[in-house]
Amino acid sequence: MIERLKEIKDYYQITQKEFAQKIGLKPSSFSDIVNGRTKLTDRNIDIICEKFHINKQWLETGTGTMLKEISSDTEISDYIAELLKNEDMQKANQIKDILSIYLKLDEGSKQVVEDLMHSLLENKKK
Repeated sequence: MIERLKEIKDYYQITQKEFAQKIGLKPSSFSDIVNGRTKLTDRNIDIICEKFHINKQWLETGTGTMLKEISSDTEISDYIAELLKNEDMQKANQIKDILSIYLKLDEGSKQVVEDLMHSLLENKKK
């Protein structure tokens, strides 16, 4: 399971400290888990699966796909809620502005934006 935790961290491009904070652990406690000194609790596993949209079966056994299938609406809502919780109103307003501009585009222009976004995501995975 330790390797899968590292895979999640690498996928989201976050530090070990950021990972620990996101799931409500002290960095030292998470370090103990990653270094095999302590085991993840069932509660920790559930939180990781919720916060990172991870397939629980994959996390526990390595079978299946890493990410749960989630709707883009859920992902967007979760992201905006996180911004608001952290009182990052500037970032929340930027996202609102981007979405407002996108919604005003004609279908051809929307397709160009979508193609660009897919290309950026593919490059991120490399």
